Amino acid sequence: AHVAVPAASTDANGLKEAGPGAAYPSFAAQAAALSSWYTFDLESGTFRVGGDRQGSGKARRPRKRWSFGWGFSHIYLWDAWRSRWFRDVTQGEDGDFLDGLLARGWRVAVLDDWGGNCAHTHHGTNTSFRERQRSLSPDDKMERSELPRLGFELQGAVLE
Repeated sequence: AHVAVPAASTDANGLKEAGPGAAYPSFAAQAAALSSWYTFDLESGTFRVGGDRQGSGKARRPRKRWSFGWGFSHIYLWDAWRSRWFRDVTQGEDGDFLDGLLARGWRVAVLDDWGGNCAHTHHGTNTSFRERQRSLSPDDKMERSELPRLGFELQGAVLE
């Protein structure tokens, strides 16, 4: 998803400020990707944890190769997208997009989804393979998340 924000700031001549993301000095990053998220299996109605939140400290094995490879978890500014469009390929365009932003000096944050903001829905016609997953634990705080309700509504609508 992209985020539209007020127009970029300009200098006295009406020219856009120089440098990637210069128009957004208060932003810590101009794009973000989740390194972990929830998954929802449409057939079974079960939630799990996907991505690289498979432990902590030394037990956590980050896989940079796939840090940016899950496009459903990306959010970015409109100006970032305009500076580096997605390539017209069938796979890998999302990771290439964020790698391209980094190469151009834009900032990209990588975050864990602890609050249940995103769920990768698995169904019979997914085009991507399934990411590493684990069962939910007490540390996975979904009580305040809308994901369970939305997941079960989706399951009911699709399976009717």
